[in-house]
Amino acid sequence: MVNDGEGNYQKYQEVEDKVVAGSDETFRINEDTTPFIILRWTSVPNSNYGRGLVEHYIGDLRNYEAMNMVMVDLASVMSKVVYMVNPNTQHGTDVEDLNNATTGDYIAGHADDITVPQTNKNSDLNALLNYMQTLELRLSQAFLLFTSRDAERVTAKEIARTAQQLEETLGGVYSLLSDELQKPLLSLFIKELNIKLDTQIEPVITSGLEALGRGNDANKLMQFIEGLGVIPEGWNEVNKNTLVNRLAYATGIDVDNLIKTVEQKEAEQKAMQEQAMQQQLGASMAQNGGKVLAEQAGANPQLLQ
Repeated sequence: MVNDGEGNYQKYQEVEDKVVAGSDETFRINEDTTPFIILRWTSVPNSNYGRGLVEHYIGDLRNYEAMNMVMVDLASVMSKVVYMVNPNTQHGTDVEDLNNATTGDYIAGHADDITVPQTNKNSDLNALLNYMQTLELRLSQAFLLFTSRDAERVTAKEIARTAQQLEETLGGVYSLLSDELQKPLLSLFIKELNIKLDTQIEPVITSGLEALGRGNDANKLMQFIEGLGVIPEGWNEVNKNTLVNRLAYATGIDVDNLIKTVEQKEAEQKAMQEQAMQQQLGASMAQNGGKVLAEQAGANPQLLQ
């Protein structure tokens, strides 16, 4: 793809330095939909290239790899076992007897004549381990390797807090990808499917910082709802329809055919009133019928026989 310096881009394909016939195409990124979507993790001002997440932490990654190699070498040195026998022993301890002895054999010698050299590198090893753990913590946080608390009971609130931390950490990345990936990709699909949108309709990507704002609104609404339960008669001061609509919008739920319309609520209320009237009428008829039967029984005692 070649830029002519005037905003025009020419695309073509080559095979063995020969341009493939029919592969050339000229377009403008600002006007036409570009067939190329180039992604980046973070943008750098006045730079033609983006920066990846690994590049931001390349120092920690290299240090961790170097420390790991040192740990392997140190562990191999510390794991080497060598026995030393006193050459001036007075107790008849013989090196050849020790080499030829098998498990359970008896040989002449003295335990004080045999020693094992120690590296005495435990403090150095602990220092390396502590530094590697620090690097692991930094890298795990950078690459979002969050883990829940290691316990028998981990509450849903802790899981929700972890999810919220992930969204807040990736908020800037979501916003960047929504502009550089989702919008161009949606434009490609619209062009490929030949969908004609009205000039007043503009596609909106609900992700990134905007989605985080909605998530915060949803959390605040839930806290507000919990607080209403503490205030006596608090629900009487709230427009429930507006609260339900705002909560659905904040959580990104499509309310189509989900929330009852005014007509549906009026029909349900009318049906409940009719059902209550029928129950009241049935109870009244049963009560009046019992009185009539009692009066007839008093006038004619034979009815009770």
